[in-house]
Amino acid sequence: MLTDISYDNLEVGNGGIATALLKNIVLGNMSQEEYEKAKKDLLTYCEQDTRAMVEIYRKVLEKIK
Repeated sequence: MLTDISYDNLEVGNGGIATALLKNIVLGNMSQEEYEKAKKDLLTYCEQDTRAMVEIYRKVLEKIK
């Protein structure tokens, strides 16, 4: 179980929110300040998401060995 990985404390907590935010960035639907915050929040979310995928991969490898 990956209990130490949580999205609860993140501004962007799931893929749906991340997708909507990225769409607004691409379409230019935000001020520079909003863009900077969105960029930071998306990078934080993606870092957490990548960490979760790596941990899942490690657990799968443990199971098949």
